[in-house]
Amino acid sequence: MESGLYKDYIEYNLENSARILARRFHDSLVFVIKPSKMIFYSFSIYKNFLPFTEDGIPFIGHMPGSGNDVEGLSHLVHLYNNAKHRLASDSTGLDSSSATITLVGFSKGCVVLNQMMFEMFSSCGTIKNDIKDFAQRLNSVYWLDSGHVGDRNAWLTDDAILSAMVHKGLEIHAHVTPYQVRDSQRKWIGKEEKKFVEKLKKLNGNVFEGRHFFDEPGSIDNHFKTLKVF
Repeated sequence: MESGLYKDYIEYNLENSARILARRFHDSLVFVIKPSKMIFYSFSIYKNFLPFTEDGIPFIGHMPGSGNDVEGLSHLVHLYNNAKHRLASDSTGLDSSSATITLVGFSKGCVVLNQMMFEMFSSCGTIKNDIKDFAQRLNSVYWLDSGHVGDRNAWLTDDAILSAMVHKGLEIHAHVTPYQVRDSQRKWIGKEEKKFVEKLKKLNGNVFEGRHFFDEPGSIDNHFKTLKVF
């Protein structure tokens, strides 16, 4: 970010984003996951969680073992468990045995959340114990101004997945700005977000929608500010 198109937004780089989230979740341990690749030093690619084209378009909805070697949920759980073990070995005195988990995705990072929900609630057969423990601890999920350069799947709209999320009792948060949901070149994002919220409400889900800066034109500035105002 420091040398790319968005160098003016260094206050939202990886380290500073961690600080912003730490202030938002002040009584929590915050882990920020770095993208596996950046295009033009600006656009994040998360091939460590799901497949992407070379142009940065994500493929959401595959199941591990279906011809693709990416196992996003398993990878996330391993990262989480390794972080816990490191904390324990550092003798910090922190007890994570009863800790709940909150997942937060921002912008294109939200496609990782979508894939995690798909894998978690579409799983067939036996679920590994470490993944089961992670799923049981998962308490809330935040989508912050989701969007990408493709033409679908910025927001989950699959009825079965949404129903499973509600059945689990997840706190579901959707925060949006005009930058994504009112983009005239990507009208599908706004339509998907509307379906996401409306379907969850019809299912009596614990869903909160935050709409920010709708008295202003969509801008990349306000897009990034979502990290501070959600």
